[in-house]
Amino acid sequence: MKRGSKPMSVKRRSESVLDVVQDLELLCVKEEVTDMRRAKELREKRVAELRKSNGTLEMGYKGILDDIKQTLDRRRVLEEYYLKVKDNLQTTGAVSETEINDFRKEAEACLKDLGTERYTVLILGETSAGKSSLINLLLGECIMPTSIQQNTLTICEISYGEAKKAVLHFANGRKLPRVLTGDKFYKYKDYVKKPIEDENWCEWIEIMIPNPLLEGGVVIVDSPGIGDSKRVSEITLKYLSRAYAFIYVINTPNAGGLQQDRLMPILSEWIKLYKGEDGCGITSESAIFVCNKWDEVEKQCDLNQEEDPERKIIDTLRMNIPELDEKFQIIKMSVSRATEVKERFDVMDDDLKSLVNRLQRLLPLCIERKTEFFYYWISGQLCSLSDQLKGEMQNAKRTKDERLKARKELGDKLSELKQGTPIREIEDAITSSVDQAQIKLASYLQTEEFRTKFFRWTEDDVPKTEEGQNFSKMKEAFTACIEQRFEYTLQKWESTDNFFSQAHLELEALFDKGFLEFEREIRDIDRVLVGSDVDGFQPFEIRPGRMFSPLDPRMKKFLVMTGVIFWPVLMSVGLAAGVLSAPVLGVLAIGKHLKDHHLKTNCCQTLKDLSAEFLEDFITNKIRSYVQDKFSEETNRIASIKRCHQQLITKYEQRCKDLTKSEDESREKEILNKYRPLYTNLMSMNENLMFDAIQNGIKVMYPSCQLEVRRLQYNESEREACLGEGSFGKVLKGRYSPPGHRRKDVAVKKIRKHPDPSNVAAFLKEAAMLKQLEHKHIVTFYGVGIDVKERQLVSLVLVFDCVAGA
Repeated sequence: MKRGSKPMSVKRRSESVLDVVQDLELLCVKEEVTDMRRAKELREKRVAELRKSNGTLEMGYKGILDDIKQTLDRRRVLEEYYLKVKDNLQTTGAVSETEINDFRKEAEACLKDLGTERYTVLILGETSAGKSSLINLLLGECIMPTSIQQNTLTICEISYGEAKKAVLHFANGRKLPRVLTGDKFYKYKDYVKKPIEDENWCEWIEIMIPNPLLEGGVVIVDSPGIGDSKRVSEITLKYLSRAYAFIYVINTPNAGGLQQDRLMPILSEWIKLYKGEDGCGITSESAIFVCNKWDEVEKQCDLNQEEDPERKIIDTLRMNIPELDEKFQIIKMSVSRATEVKERFDVMDDDLKSLVNRLQRLLPLCIERKTEFFYYWISGQLCSLSDQLKGEMQNAKRTKDERLKARKELGDKLSELKQGTPIREIEDAITSSVDQAQIKLASYLQTEEFRTKFFRWTEDDVPKTEEGQNFSKMKEAFTACIEQRFEYTLQKWESTDNFFSQAHLELEALFDKGFLEFEREIRDIDRVLVGSDVDGFQPFEIRPGRMFSPLDPRMKKFLVMTGVIFWPVLMSVGLAAGVLSAPVLGVLAIGKHLKDHHLKTNCCQTLKDLSAEFLEDFITNKIRSYVQDKFSEETNRIASIKRCHQQLITKYEQRCKDLTKSEDESREKEILNKYRPLYTNLMSMNENLMFDAIQNGIKVMYPSCQLEVRRLQYNESEREACLGEGSFGKVLKGRYSPPGHRRKDVAVKKIRKHPDPSNVAAFLKEAAMLKQLEHKHIVTFYGVGIDVKERQLVSLVLVFDCVAGA
């Protein structure tokens, strides 16, 4: 038996036909039987099928940890190149000490982040949705208390320990942490349920248990959810930024299970992280939505065939996540049924296997994104350093007149850069968007439609308060209730009007345009400094046996030079930018006419009066700051661009002065002799970095359509494997195991053994184009497989879904 695993339940000594039929129902065997022998045969057959196709939970752990380890090995490759670049930086005088220190500081921060051995999975969801039950299922042990009522009222961080231990971290700063071990270990469950008002309430609880999944570095965090209290919500959202994946558990039978007031703050924070500039690794794929208690939903649907809860959930999520992959990110399951199957038969049912497959994809995915970010960063640094050396050598070869001419040309280019036209256009557009949004929102808030929705309160809407609760607590509860309604009403309005979404899209288009103009201006300046052959690296450049990444190295250099503030331009967001979140307005100032007695005896009228006060105060005093906050991401981004813009101007002004500094002939020869071998070395290093990255599974292509060759199997020598041939090459039948999915039959389009460079370029362009096409009538494209050995291109394939007649 595995350490920390719960023993399999002992089978009943004597079984009736009804017992076995119940087992068949549990195992989702549809055949009706009355014969005991036949029933047992079906049960044994189904258990054997599950053991073969899905395996045990321990086998699922192994798959997750193996993929994490495979991804972590890539860090070693990039670390080696970082050390090489650092050594080269020490030998050149073309780079200032400040730039060297900045490079070292940023690289070491990236390496530290990549070197983490804790992979957090954050569990969020509705009250009583089954979050704790899901955690117990994943760990194979009853660690979190479960019941119909909400039990988790504090953050619980579950990680590996050789022996069971819990550490209580009290919110009361005067209390030292308390350690529970041995017989006292399970007492932590009493503290999990303590409300925030309790003097012994814990801000968070560490729970350490022996478990193979946790031993591999996975950390599971159980959260009370968003909205239960402001303080707990803030702590939960902090964990979101550290999470490698998060699971949102939906209480599906409860009117579709998606409570907007709880889901929206999470998505809003997710957007900020995903659109960030720090390469945190969070993407639109980083979440799994578990539709729990689906067995109950199916029973409800049998009674009411008009209901379609699955479509309702998908539509609600897609409204906020346009690129939602419903097949991958939404799991319909019954946690209770999966738990019973695991305990009775020691196998994973299809629901649990699907969840494990998703985690097997998501946990390495975050590491992959961070690794790709670091690859682009190092490659860009190599491009930047190479150009500085090339510029020094170019200048050393110029005559005095040529230097003066270059300085004048550079001055003209700098003047264009200083004008900052794209920046001004974006700033003006942000101001205009805020003005228009304020007018639009103020107009809607004064409509009869909004006021009817916002002012109408019934007894069912009144927040639950405890008997004898003081006046202050009731005010806080009423304030939260009004703010939630305000937020939800605006979200519904935005979902149909799409005003903010459209404004964000228009600003995003301006940022894209500004990115291209800014990059062109920098490239023009570099052309003066480095020489007319600055564009020697072009996308899809091919030489015999060699290949360059479709992301132009000049672009990688530009991303590094601009502090990667334009990274979101290349990595599309995939989330609705127009998500509205709750205004931070604090507790309402309740007027003198709303006395303590009135608040407690006529709640509906009180809420109506408070809503009117809230709305009047919002329109008069807070609407401008509220709208400005909706565009804070764009405002902060343009502020970062302005700072970077000024830094680049300062840098190039110095380079302009250096163009005409006096140099004697011996000094010029010294520069050429010193920098030429270093320049050649750096160029070769960048090329080798790309091949080593590919060989180790690091994605170097943009758009990111590169797949791991190790997951692809095909045999070119088998005659029956050939599906067809053409001028580019042949199409073969193969098998592909996409991360987080079962193995699939695929069609492998392979380029000929000795490809013409132009054919390779066309091949890669086709891959980039296909990646942008997703339609039900177009065969699924999985990606391009690039196989290299000893830094040479061996083969190039495009992988499609294998469809008869396609």
